[in-house]
Formats: sequence, C-alpha cells, structure tokens
Amino acid sequence: MFSLVNRTCATLEPLWHLLLKEITSSGLINIDETRYRVLDNTKKQGKKCHIGWMWATMNSMQRIVCFMYQQGRGKKDIRAVLQGYKGFLMTDAYGAYTKYGKQPGVTHQHCLSHSRRYFVYALDNDAERAGYALDQFFGPLYDVEAECKLLQLDYDGITEKRQAESLPLLQAFRQWLEATLPKTIARTPIHKAISYALKNYHGLVQYTSDGMLAIDNNQLEGQIRAIALGRHNHLFAGSHRGGELAAIIYSFMATCKLQKIDPSKWLDDVLRRITTQSEDNLIELLPQFWKPLLVQNVKSA
Repeated sequence: MFSLVNRTCATLEPLWHLLLKEITSSGLINIDETRYRVLDNTKKQGKKCHIGWMWATMNSMQRIVCFMYQQGRGKKDIRAVLQGYKGFLMTDAYGAYTKYGKQPGVTHQHCLSHSRRYFVYALDNDAERAGYALDQFFGPLYDVEAECKLLQLDYDGITEKRQAESLPLLQAFRQWLEATLPKTIARTPIHKAISYALKNYHGLVQYTSDGMLAIDNNQLEGQIRAIALGRHNHLFAGSHRGGELAAIIYSFMATCKLQKIDPSKWLDDVLRRITTQSEDNLIELLPQFWKPLLVQNVKSA
C-alpha cells in the first residue's frame, strides 16, 4: 500500500513543479512553515527522527497552494521559492524571510494576526494595556474587513475603505505603541507585544495599499491544519523522500479544495491522463485549469 501511494505521488511530481512555478511567478505569495517529523536512517539507533519542515506557499487570488518539504528552516531552504522573486510577499516576522523581503521589487507584508496574538498572550501580564490594544485597534481593524466582505466590495472599494478607516487606525496604533513602550518593563509579554508591532509596523500597514491583499496569513494557516492533523495520525514520514512525496499530495489536495473540486475525481482523471499528456499541455491538469476528460470530449463533439 505504501509503495502504491509513493508511486502515485512520484507520478504527480512533474505537475507539482508546475504548480510551484505558478506560485513563484504569480507576484503574490503567502508563505509559512510547520514542523514535519521524518525517519532518518543515517542517525544512530534510537535517534532516527529528524525534525524537517513543510514550507507552505499560497496565492490566495488564484486559490492555489503548494507545499515543499525541506530538511531545514533556514534562508537557504526557501531559496528556490524566493530567490529573485518580485511581487507581494506575506509572512510572519521569522528572520529567514527578511533577506528576501528586502529584494528589489518585493513588497513585504507582515501578518497582523501574528501581532495580535502577542497582545492576547500579554493579557495575563497586563490586561489593561493589552486589552486596550485589542479593543481599540485590532478589533476595529478586523471590523473593517468584515464590513468589506458584507458589502461585497470590489478591490478598489476595499482599498478606499481601508485608506479611509484602517490606515488612520494603524497610524493611531503606532502613536500609542511609541508612547506606551517606555512605560513597560523589558522582556515582559506586553513589552514583547509592543516591540514586535513597532518593529514590523511597516509590513503590518502594507495591506491597506491594495484591496487584493490579505490582512493576515490566516487563510494559509488554515491549509496547514491538515499537516498538523497528520502529525497526530501518521506521526512521521518514513524518509526525507517520503516528506517530499507527502508535500506533493498535500499540495494538490489543498488546491483542489480551494478550487471546489472533488480531490478524488481530480486524482482519478489525472492519473489516467498524465503519462500520455504532452509536456506542453501538462499544465492543463493542474486543478485550477483542469477540465474532466469527459467534458472535453463532449465539447469537441
């Protein structure tokens, strides 16, 4: 059974490379990473587990996701995706992204939800100030996003509303952060929350400049939940190659769901066609472009 699963994933690998290329050339990338345990037979007996990393990339506009397994979590491990990239880049404040966020042509966003979490963690330490930030700034900022969705605004409308309502809130937030930081004690949760928000303020405010940009990375984190669930079920991959193969199937299952495609129907159709599909037309099998063979035959008739 494992052999069949691995062979299936390996058959889809050329298509996975095309999916990754679609994201890296799209000009809009959300990225995050999560731990992924694998067995490593090069290690000593009793210490054969290796903590690898599943890097998640997403274009929310095109509704496509691509996972990539790497043994490490450093700058070099994400180089294949971000080296030379130009466009919008949404990340948390993890240092591996800093270099790539400073590349010419990159607009580096920081996730507002990550900043908000620091203030949630600080509630037990300083309920007054942490609660003030959550109620007076983060709450209203997310209220604006909810109103945009309720009113079904187009991207231009969202941009106008953010500029009129969200940007002044963020500017007031920065003034409050600068005034409050000197009043806090270093290394306390509230001090860390304020310092984090100030350090990343430029990236936090970027989303107000364009209605197509997300306020946070929550949609991508939702796609990572399947991997977190897998950690509780299958516990680990059998090898580093197993991690790479897992990334392939995770990528297509997540993209199918975002495209509102039944993953089993897509997989059944694509596995029947991929070995005979010409290289030039292989891209047609990606979930975002896929049409079932039966539909294509009906149209041609």
